[in-house]
Amino acid sequence: VVRADGPPINGGGSSFGALVIDQWRADVARQPYNLTINYVAQGSTFGREQYIQGNFDWSASDIPFTASEAERVAGTSRAEYGYVPITAAALGFMFNLIDPNSGTRVETLRLNRRAVCRIFTETEMRWNDPEIQSVNPEILLPDAVVRPVVREDGSGTSYVLSEFCIAAAPDVWQTFIGAASGAPGGDDPEFRAGRPTSNWPRLATFGTGVGADGVANQVVAPTGEHTITYNQAGYARVNGFPN
Repeated sequence: VVRADGPPINGGGSSFGALVIDQWRADVARQPYNLTINYVAQGSTFGREQYIQGNFDWSASDIPFTASEAERVAGTSRAEYGYVPITAAALGFMFNLIDPNSGTRVETLRLNRRAVCRIFTETEMRWNDPEIQSVNPEILLPDAVVRPVVREDGSGTSYVLSEFCIAAAPDVWQTFIGAASGAPGGDDPEFRAGRPTSNWPRLATFGTGVGADGVANQVVAPTGEHTITYNQAGYARVNGFPN
């Protein structure tokens, strides 16, 4: 039972869900509840790990415990946990793209499944690549290298996108496994085994950010032209960028 005169309730984890969680925290901090709920949005992996270690009363994660995490928590004082679904949302792609003719921001962009997976696994894909241009015939796409921005921290969104690419473009993913050997995150056992990973391997040309707001900030920065990231659509909306 959470009481207004009790100690703060400490939690953390998913930055994908942080926008709505922060609103709920503000809601219950007011009358008549007066509850103090703390939340540290540093990624789903962070939240699960802090819960296992006993540092959080609760955590938010975009995915359940992994098999190895479930083994670690079993038999400990943290083993009596339950999952409570709180949000449902799609993973979107926030981008910063300028029409080379008009100089205005491109507001609508279509991407097929294979193109999405190539964007976040290749280093030299260009925006006017035939696979992208063919589904955007009304847009003159720039002849510029796509600059993917990926999560630097352990993220449920990285896990979900990797799960998608393994299913939707397995040949692209297998090529990525070979290309990422030795790159940061590229030696993760789950990734090397061809399974979904929370730690997106970072090739040399990839931009990175910590948390959902971190990758969003990379896209909206003055240096963010030609970038794209995967994120909750709310982060694009609050920054006034297309998704």
